[in-house]
Amino acid sequence: MGVCSFLVIFSALGNFYYFKTYHTKIDIFIFGFKDDDTTAILKIIWQDYPVLVILLVCVIYTLLCVRMTHKILKTYDKFCNARESDKPRKNFKAIFALVLAHLLTIALLIIGARGSVGTFPLREDSHHISQLPALNHIATNPILAFGWALGHYAEQEKLQVIDDAKSVQLQKELFPIFSHNVSLLSPKTPPNVVFVLMESFGANMLSLDSQKDFDLLGEFRPYFESGKKRQQAQQDFTFTKFLSHHNGTAPSFASIFFNAPLSTISLSRYKNKTLALTPMQVYKNAGYKVIFITSGNRAWHNLGDYLLTQGVDSVFDSGFLLSHYPASRQSQNTYGVSDEFAYKLALELLNEAQEPLFIFMLTTTNHPPFSLPAHFSAPQYNLEGKKEFFKTTDEAKMRLISGVFTYSSNAFGEFVAQVRHSSLQENTIIAASGDHMCRDIATPENLALAHGVPLYLSIPRAIAKNLDFNPNTLGSHKDIFPTLYALSLKEYDYMSLGGRNLFGDSQISSQNARSNFAYNDALLITPDFILPNGAKEGIAYEIKGDFITPTSQKVALPKEFADFFTRMQELDWWQLGYRLMKDAR
Repeated sequence: MGVCSFLVIFSALGNFYYFKTYHTKIDIFIFGFKDDDTTAILKIIWQDYPVLVILLVCVIYTLLCVRMTHKILKTYDKFCNARESDKPRKNFKAIFALVLAHLLTIALLIIGARGSVGTFPLREDSHHISQLPALNHIATNPILAFGWALGHYAEQEKLQVIDDAKSVQLQKELFPIFSHNVSLLSPKTPPNVVFVLMESFGANMLSLDSQKDFDLLGEFRPYFESGKKRQQAQQDFTFTKFLSHHNGTAPSFASIFFNAPLSTISLSRYKNKTLALTPMQVYKNAGYKVIFITSGNRAWHNLGDYLLTQGVDSVFDSGFLLSHYPASRQSQNTYGVSDEFAYKLALELLNEAQEPLFIFMLTTTNHPPFSLPAHFSAPQYNLEGKKEFFKTTDEAKMRLISGVFTYSSNAFGEFVAQVRHSSLQENTIIAASGDHMCRDIATPENLALAHGVPLYLSIPRAIAKNLDFNPNTLGSHKDIFPTLYALSLKEYDYMSLGGRNLFGDSQISSQNARSNFAYNDALLITPDFILPNGAKEGIAYEIKGDFITPTSQKVALPKEFADFFTRMQELDWWQLGYRLMKDAR
C-alpha cells in the first residue's frame, strides 16, 4: 500500500508539473530524460521545481495511506476473529455484505478504468473532453498516459506505416509528398542561405514585448518590426501567424531538417542510413557547401555524427568554438557557450566562402538552467502587469528569464546587422524561427499563442522586389524550406508534409490552396477556424495585431478535416519508411 500510494501521488504531481512545462499530459517527450543530457535535465528540475516539497508531500500522503490501511486491516482482523458465539447469524450477514461490497467495488473500478460499458473502451484519443486544455490533460491518469507514451516510444522505431495504396489515397485527399519545382524568384547567382533554429523563441513570450519598458528583442527589433508590415523596397519579412511543428527541440529539429516524425532517428537503428530529400541533400545537389553550427554540443542526440551521415560537409559545436574563440570560455554553461560565438563563426565562414553556403544553426543559450553572459547588460524590465504570465513567482528569476531571451534575440539581431552592413547583403538570405514556445510563460488558454513561433527572413533586394507579402499569411515549420528553396534555387526536387512557398499567395494554385494552413501536433489553424487535436469542432478566431485570438464561436468541421491529425501522422510515417527504401519495414 505504501508503494502504491507513493506511486499514485508522485505520478499525479509529476503529471501536473509536466503539463505546466509542456502544455500536455505525459507523452513520448518524457523519454528525453533518458535520450538527452540527463545531468542537465536533473539540474533544470532541481532549479525550476519544488523537488523537496513534492517529495515531502508524497511521503506524508504515503504515511497517511499506510496508517489508514493499517487501521482498516486491524479492525477487519478483530472482526474476523470474533468468537462464534457472538451472534453468528449477524456476523454471516456482515461478512456477506462485506464480500458483496468488495465485488461491487472491483466491478465499478473495471468499468471506470474502461470508461464505457459499450463497444469502445476509453482510449488515448478520447482524452479531449473540454475546451480547457488543462482539464483534458491533467484529468488523464498519469500512469496510463505514461503507458501510452511507453508504447509509442517502443513502436516508433518499428515504422508501423500504412501501405503504399493508402498513401496514394491520402496524398489525393491531402497533398502530394514529393514535388519538382522551377522557381522564377531565385537569382542567376545562387545566394548563401542561413537558417537559424532559435531555442524557445516563442510567440507567448514575445506577446509581453514592449520597446519602452519590456524590451525582448534588443538589436533584432528594427529588422523584426520592419518585417511585420508590407512596404516599398523591404528586405525584412516577419510571419507572426506561425506555428512550430512540435513542442520540443528534438522533434522540431527532426521534422524541419530530416522530414522525420521520429525525433530520435539520429539515435535509432536507422542512424547510419542516408535519408533522401533532406534540406541538406537538396542544397548539396544544387552545388552548395552545407555547414551545421550549434552553440551546444554535437553529441546531443548524436547529431554531429548523424549529420555527417546525411552529407553535411562540416559540423561545428561548442567544443570547436571554445578552441577557436578563447573568449567564449567565459560564457561556458550547461549546454555549451553563448550564441554570439556561433554567429561569429557563421559570419567568418560567409566572408571566406568561395562557393555558395547553406548554413543551418541551432542556438542553446535561451534554455534553462539560464545563464546570462556577464558582458550583456539586460534592460530594466517593468514587471507590473506581467508577473501573472510567468510560471515562477520569483521576480529575480523573471528578470533572468527575460534577460536571457533578450540576449538571444540581440545576438541574432547583431548577426543580421553585420550581414546587412556588408557586401554579403546582396547575396545572403537569412531566416530564423523558434523551435517551440517559451515554456516559462503560461498561455495554455490560447493554443495559437501557446504553440506559436515567428518566422523572420532577411532577403536581398534583387529577390525581395519580386515578392508578394501578406503579413497575415498562415504558416508553420512545414513551410520554411519550400519557401527558402523558391527564393534560392532554380530547379529542384524536394519533399514536404503540406509545405508551400509563403510568398506564393498571389498565384494560388490548387496545391497552394490545399496547403494553406498552419500545423502543430496539438492544433491546426485554417483560414476559417482553429482545430485542437482530438476536438470534434473548430473554434472561430480573430486576428488582433500580431496574434491569433480564439473566440467563443464554434465552427462545424468540414468533411475534409475529419481525422486530419491521424491522416497527417499516417502520411508522415509512410514517407519516412518510403525514404528509408522500404527495407525498414
